[in-house]
Amino acid sequence: MKELSQEQLELQLSESCRERLDAKMKAASDKTVGHKCKKLRRDIARVLTEMRAREIAAAKG
Repeated sequence: MKELSQEQLELQLSESCRERLDAKMKAASDKTVGHKCKKLRRDIARVLTEMRAREIAAAKG
């Protein structure tokens, strides 16, 4: 994640959110999709964490 630019992080975040929404819709009828929702939720958290770390670093210096 650290090697990605801010624009790439934002793109990754929007794609992951969209995929998670689609997976949640499918999970309502198909229980085998649940593991994908969990992976996508963690990917979203990683992107948000990196974005926040960059925001804090920019504020410090």
